[in-house]
Amino acid sequence: METMKSMLAISLALMATCTAAVAVQVEPVGLEQVPDAPFEADEATVYHQDFEANFDGASGEFSTGEGQWGQGLHMHMPDGRYDVDASGLDLGATGTVEWWVRPRPVIQAWRDQAWRYFMHARPAEEGGFQLDLWRHPRSELRLSATMGMEPFQPMDYPDERVEINTRGLDLEEWHHMLVSWDLTGDTQRVWLLLNGEGHEMTVPAGTFTPGSFASIEFGNRPSGWATPYIPMDGGIDEVRIQNVSVAERLAQ
Repeated sequence: METMKSMLAISLALMATCTAAVAVQVEPVGLEQVPDAPFEADEATVYHQDFEANFDGASGEFSTGEGQWGQGLHMHMPDGRYDVDASGLDLGATGTVEWWVRPRPVIQAWRDQAWRYFMHARPAEEGGFQLDLWRHPRSELRLSATMGMEPFQPMDYPDERVEINTRGLDLEEWHHMLVSWDLTGDTQRVWLLLNGEGHEMTVPAGTFTPGSFASIEFGNRPSGWATPYIPMDGGIDEVRIQNVSVAERLAQ
């Protein structure tokens, strides 16, 4: 009897694993057009920073310098970062964060053996919906969506993730990054696009609980993580946050 119970438990665990794997679907997508000029604020824009004038949010070692369009922010080793206070932004079940990025060319960030953090969307409440974008030698450029992910998780966690190979990127060029989500409807969707090409991940409704965000953080480890610094070590420019998803901008 105990043997049968053990076999049943193993079978149920395998079924649950297979179900989870099937539930996450990833499809290639692309933008109708990659932005070819500085962003313009529209009715969906809740935050825009071009770093051309005085600005708040940069901390640690940083400077201003050449950007994709005019002046950009350069975040240096070991603790340079840029944080957007999102507590007052109209941002929840749908949203898009996009910006231009250029890691310092000499470090070869797109293909090196270091862990580099690009963006963290920190939930307003502990355990809330969050997004994390990093590049790791074992994962390439990875966007993960979780309900409150903590540091030092296994590399195969979570199932709800998408990845883009960056090894062929030009080290000298600025690159357009876009992260977007739509947690409404019969399925929930999360997007990662790099230079207009990337993936759409869909999961069943209810996988994530929509919520507000405390901050959108760029260029280093998420605030509150008791880990060593995880610097991107490079520049960002033209940060725009919208309260709608990217769905209407995708090529059909």
